[in-house]
Amino acid sequence: MQHSYKNNQKLVNDLKINKKEVEDLIFKKTALKNVEITNSKLIGLEIIDSMLEICNFSNTKFKYLSLKQSKIKSSKTTGADFEEGVFENSKFENCKLDLTNFRLSNVKNTIFKNCDIKKSDWGRAKLKNVSFLNCDISNVDFSQAKFKNIDLRHSILQDVKIDLDNLTEITISPSQIIFIANILGINIKN
Repeated sequence: MQHSYKNNQKLVNDLKINKKEVEDLIFKKTALKNVEITNSKLIGLEIIDSMLEICNFSNTKFKYLSLKQSKIKSSKTTGADFEEGVFENSKFENCKLDLTNFRLSNVKNTIFKNCDIKKSDWGRAKLKNVSFLNCDISNVDFSQAKFKNIDLRHSILQDVKIDLDNLTEITISPSQIIFIANILGINIKN
């Protein structure tokens, strides 16, 4: 069963969608709070100039997602599939994004701050001017991703897979040098 929604409201509160296929859901200049869309498939979701707070999009597949000029705060997308999504000029803060698929996504001018991004897949994604500040990105796979100006300061980098040619495009904290040495295969001993 398919559902279509158009939304021009300023506030969406306590919306719940579970095990549905939804097409053409558009939120523009909208505040979404306590929105729960789980175990569903969203086709053509657009979120523009909006604020999402305390939302749950776990185990949902997003096809043709476009997230622009938006802020996502204290939300959860564990196990979500954002493959080939577009993320621009947005900020994720205090979010749980573990086990999320960002493969082939285009992420530009976006900040992830204090987020749990463990075991996420960013393979072949394009990232430009992206910051992962104080995030847990352990066991994240950035294989074949394209980096341009990536900030990883103060993030947990344990067992991160990053292609060697992307190392010149990252900024790290001095305390993170040991993780980069591990990526390079350098053994450090006292």
